[in-house]
Amino acid sequence: MWDTYLAEDRAFSDFHLYVCAAFLVKWSDQLLKMDFQEIMMFLQALPTKQWSEKDIELLLSEAFIWQSLFRGSAAHLKGQG
Repeated sequence: MWDTYLAEDRAFSDFHLYVCAAFLVKWSDQLLKMDFQEIMMFLQALPTKQWSEKDIELLLSEAFIWQSLFRGSAAHLKGQG
């Protein structure tokens, strides 16, 4: 995972955002059913102990896709009007 971060320009200020988005999307079905306190507890202890290298690769791939789609695009932040 660190190799991916180090290979990206502005990794912590840019790519990390998309890694976080990929995490949230992965567990969005569960998160939507929780209240705020449950969400905070869940995010502080993510169920990743059993993850393999393949799971991490998949998460980083999804983050790269999010970055490719939305990096530098302000249009997705605009309200519908």
